[in-house]
Amino acid sequence: MPEVDILYSVLQKRDIDAAGINRAMDVFQKNVGRLRERADVIEQESGAEGNKRRKTTNTAAELKEACDTTISQVQDR
Repeated sequence: MPEVDILYSVLQKRDIDAAGINRAMDVFQKNVGRLRERADVIEQESGAEGNKRRKTTNTAAELKEACDTTISQVQDR
């Protein structure tokens, strides 16, 4: 997820303070939440690209689970 890379870059800045960390975490959670909301659309778009192989996984469900886990871990930490 590019969201993780962005968060990592922000948190590595030398001049970041507690308020900046909180803002970065809020933005990260919102971005992951938006990604979760778009999971069904993302799955449809990936299927529309002409993938001829037989679909064996539920991409939307896996993406939603990954997003839920990520958000949960962020809130716990």
